[in-house]
Amino acid sequence: MTDLAEFLGGTNPIQAASNLRLTIVRSAPDVLRFNAVSNKTYTVEYRTNLTAGSWTLLQSVPTGTSRAVQVTNSAVSPRNRFYRVRTP
Repeated sequence: MTDLAEFLGGTNPIQAASNLRLTIVRSAPDVLRFNAVSNKTYTVEYRTNLTAGSWTLLQSVPTGTSRAVQVTNSAVSPRNRFYRVRTP
């Protein structure tokens, strides 16, 4: 990520442990987790084809304080999904 992208995401480019990383904790239903920083809004999106199609909003996540965020996608069809988290 560029320094600007890290700044917008609320991470520190000097610290390797400071990153915006979306982790799939469990499948069926999909449970996703990431660390959010205070006063940022995050958007979790998905799509079924990594190279084509548009991203679909799963959930918007406003944060008042830094915390671990957990998002659940209980949809069962289609099963193949690609996820991303971003700051709008």
